[in-house]
Amino acid sequence: MSNRAINLKKNLIKSLGSKYLTYVFQVVSLIFYARFFSPETQGVIALLLAVNIFFITVSEGTITTSLITRNTLSTKQINGVFTFSILVAFVSTIISYFICEFFLSFSNINYDVGIVYFMSIGVFFNIILTVPKSLLYLNSKYYFISVSLIISELITLGLIYFTYSEDSALLLSLKFLTIPLCTFIFFYIYCYKISGVAYSISKDFSGVSSIIDFMKNSFGFNCLNYFSRNLDNLLMVKFFDAFTLGVYEKSYSLMKYPIQLLTSAVSPAIQPSLALNGFDVGFANKCYNIIFDNLIYIGFIISIFIQLNSEIIVEIILGETWIDVAPIISILSI
Repeated sequence: MSNRAINLKKNLIKSLGSKYLTYVFQVVSLIFYARFFSPETQGVIALLLAVNIFFITVSEGTITTSLITRNTLSTKQINGVFTFSILVAFVSTIISYFICEFFLSFSNINYDVGIVYFMSIGVFFNIILTVPKSLLYLNSKYYFISVSLIISELITLGLIYFTYSEDSALLLSLKFLTIPLCTFIFFYIYCYKISGVAYSISKDFSGVSSIIDFMKNSFGFNCLNYFSRNLDNLLMVKFFDAFTLGVYEKSYSLMKYPIQLLTSAVSPAIQPSLALNGFDVGFANKCYNIIFDNLIYIGFIISIFIQLNSEIIVEIILGETWIDVAPIISILSI
């Protein structure tokens, strides 16, 4: 077995372990939020999240993938990319705010303007943490990333639990600000105190120029990926109420967890390993075929299991309030 193959295997083990640890805790938090917040409340948040996830997914997928693939940038160039991410985050925050306002008024949903503030600012921190996150992935710091996310979730859960007085979309929206904010702080401190890398503002954008071609391709892919997965939520708001949107979003979220357990855990490990010492097309193709074959079999088994046990899964994870999710998740599992 070659060094590249050994490195890939080690990274896969680390990535799978750290991701599964994170997902287990996310399921616990899902159980918590499902019992504290109604489908109507979570439907309002689902609408805003469908808008904000565009900026988060596209920016993270574009910048993170590009930095991992072009892994020879100097510290000065990386700071330039970090500065670029701040500019992108600032513009994205402003745009997401106005788009969220439009969709809420378009849907005739009553809301507190603070919801839009919290979630739009959350977009900013989600985008600026992409640079330190990509370098942590590049250095195989999977467990640190996982622990940071879990601690951020714990802080958020504690904050919401101790301030909870009633079913409030404003309180739930705080989650989407505190988690990325805390995660960014952890990433920044780690890179500065342990790795000796202090991200700062830089006018050197040569690093951006060196990855711009790859970023264009990645940007196009992530845009298509976003609309294929979220356009339904954006369209539903015109024809359905917040309750229906909340039920549908929760169904889709539950259906996505098995997919995330498979694909999202594998991708962070594959990219750094393939980028190591240059990109080998033959090795990449071989890895793809092996992983693809295994994912088909595992995905088929999970799909059948969810379809046959949808009601039990919903009652255990979400509770009886969300029983309307069961038939939807049964269909989506196909």
